[in-house]
Order: sequence, then structure tokens, then C-alpha cells
Amino acid sequence: MPDRSALEHTLTTLDGRGYAGYKQLRGTHELPPGDAETTGLRLLVDHVQVDPYAPPSLMRVQLDRDAADLPEDLTADARGRTAVADFLTRRVAEAARRLSPGRPGDGSISIDDPASRCWNAPAW
Repeated sequence: MPDRSALEHTLTTLDGRGYAGYKQLRGTHELPPGDAETTGLRLLVDHVQVDPYAPPSLMRVQLDRDAADLPEDLTADARGRTAVADFLTRRVAEAARRLSPGRPGDGSISIDDPASRCWNAPAW
């Protein structure tokens, strides 16, 4: 599994190249500080946009439960796990809007806004 330095190197070599080259990013990347075994943080690139008119790239961030340091009673049952997932998804959506202002299609980072109903499904 590539680490952050390998990801940075790949991104640097891809800078300015065509969309097709970005397929190299597909897969799982460990993110520091440290590595996935010490931080539990990973970037998963599930789909890479292959041209400007194709559907956008899809990525996930994965954080191990121990690394998140969530109180065990919050995730002890399905209702608690749903509530925690909803809370974290809303915080990520807020951070994406704050850190990457812009519109979809202009290189900005966004996440689908959670609805008033929570479904046991990924945010993409």
C-alpha cells in the first residue's frame, strides 16, 4: 500500500498530464503522520475521472475505530453507529465546503450532503 510520500511523488509526476494518467492513483494510500498502522488513516481512490466530461473521481477516507478514539458506547449498536457516521459525514461536508470553496467540476472537493434520513450506505 503506497504511503503519503509515494502519493505526493505520483501527483507531482502527473501534474499537467492528461486525465488518463490519473488512473495511477486508484487504490489505497496510507496517510501520515506515521503510517496506517499507527494512525489508522487511509485515502481510498475508488474511481478516477478519465476525461473532463466523465463522472467525477470518487474517493473515501478511512479511519480505524481505535485511531478515531470514539467512546465505545457510541458505536455499540446500529443506531449509535448510524448517528456517529451521520455526524462525521456532516463534519467532513462542512470542512470540504470551507477548505475547498468552488463548484463541482472546477477541481473543488465536495461530498454529497447528508439527507434528513440516514441510510446504511456510503456517501457516494
